[in-house]
Amino acid sequence: MIVSLTVGQLRELIAEIVKEALKTNDGEILDVEGAAAVLNVSTDWIYRHSKQLGGRKIGKAIRFYRSDMDKFMKSRQGI
Repeated sequence: MIVSLTVGQLRELIAEIVKEALKTNDGEILDVEGAAAVLNVSTDWIYRHSKQLGGRKIGKAIRFYRSDMDKFMKSRQGI
C-alpha cells in the first residue's frame, strides 16, 4: 500500500506522534523551560536543582516528568 502525503500533512502527523510518544504513565515530559514555567522559577534554578527535581539527562538535555514537578510542589507545601 502506498500513501501520498503533502509535506504539511507529514509534519502534522509527526508532531502528533511525537506528542503522544512524550506522554507516559507519569504524564507529560517537560524540558527545562517547561519545568521552570510549572514551578514559576528561573531556568537557572531548575538547572541547579535538577537532581532534586528528578531530572533525567537525555543526551545533553535534561527532561522532567510533570508528575515529579507535582510531587515536588506538594512536598514543599507540606501536603
